Amino acid sequence: MLNSKLFLSVSTGILLISLLLSLGIFLSNNHSIYKDVEVIPIDGGAIGPESFDFNPVDGTGPYTGVSDGRIIRWIATEGRWTDFAITSPNRKGCGGPEMEHICGRPLGLKFDNSRGKLLIADAYFGLLSVGPNGGLATSLVSKDQGLPLMFSNSLDIDQTDGVVYFTDSSQRYTRRDHMLVVLTDEKSGRLLKYDLENRKVRVILYNLTFPNGVTLSQDGYPDNIKRNQKGEFWVAMFSKESKILRWVHSKPWIVYVLNKIIPINFVRVSSHIAKGKGEGLAIKLGVNGEILEILEDVHGKKWKYASEVMERDGNLWIGSVENNAAIKLKTQ
Repeated sequence: MLNSKLFLSVSTGILLISLLLSLGIFLSNNHSIYKDVEVIPIDGGAIGPESFDFNPVDGTGPYTGVSDGRIIRWIATEGRWTDFAITSPNRKGCGGPEMEHICGRPLGLKFDNSRGKLLIADAYFGLLSVGPNGGLATSLVSKDQGLPLMFSNSLDIDQTDGVVYFTDSSQRYTRRDHMLVVLTDEKSGRLLKYDLENRKVRVILYNLTFPNGVTLSQDGYPDNIKRNQKGEFWVAMFSKESKILRWVHSKPWIVYVLNKIIPINFVRVSSHIAKGKGEGLAIKLGVNGEILEILEDVHGKKWKYASEVMERDGNLWIGSVENNAAIKLKTQ
């Protein structure tokens, strides 16, 4: 039986927040627009710095995974990124979505403080780890009950007992078809746990709709948002839900039919619809879920399509699977 202290918020909760925002339900007096914005381009033609973490030993970073399968590290003193690790030894032709299943697509990242290793959730290769010197990551979990993990997405670790919680967003679709998971309301996602000591993996939640992020609160409760040092949570919003997508969500069968009969890349078209005009949006929640702050770039001039917001040392680091740069906002 699942411990009652263990919980996970999935895409339905995020869609609810998005709907309330689109209807103007939230008050405007807690909106913030930071003017001190630094745009840090990703090198090598890659995009998509989705998730961040910093080395707990020396404070270096952030580290982030990008679209060509690399994990890169920011060297602040030199103002540049450097290659740190890869999740696949196959590097020929890496860069586009069509090569993700060969080159890897690292998404969630988290350092294991006691072992000094970086844990990685790769969309195609599952849960991996790499030592402090980087290089080729080592596989920890690529299958469960004999079946491959289809869409590993995010992770966090309980630093007290070495248990890793990570999401498998779908057992039907891979990351390249992620819009089909969203639009069809597909419910095969899971939350899993992996014990670094006994090396055993176990599914603790089944039948989830696109479980995405997972984060441990200060007292060890997994959630779907990024926690700051005060115990508050930042929720990154890719976009507000459009009227078209709201209608599609109410009739998921339409997506199945259209995807079968229309000779176009329906996933790509749906992605463009989901993005809309593009905007930056994130919400900070208190420990009890109260809204403390809404961060916006309404027209997407500096940042948009947020996938994660990490608060550290007076800065907000904003990631996105779509953008070709990391965003750094100064809050102090």
